[in-house]
Amino acid sequence: MKSRELTRSPEGASTGGLNIGVEGAEEALANPEPWEPWETKLVVWSIGIGLVSLAVLGTIINMTILAK
Repeated sequence: MKSRELTRSPEGASTGGLNIGVEGAEEALANPEPWEPWETKLVVWSIGIGLVSLAVLGTIINMTILAK
């Protein structure tokens, strides 16, 4: 089995990934897809649960660890 030499990309060239460039970003943001009602509910409930959890855990920490 012969060893192969990898070709190098020129300086500053993208080697892949999620780089879409400025033109691609403008296209993607030009016509956003409207949210479904269930997606809105999911986001609102997630934020609400997160805030309630933060308050509950903050209270527990305040009563136990910081009370000493």
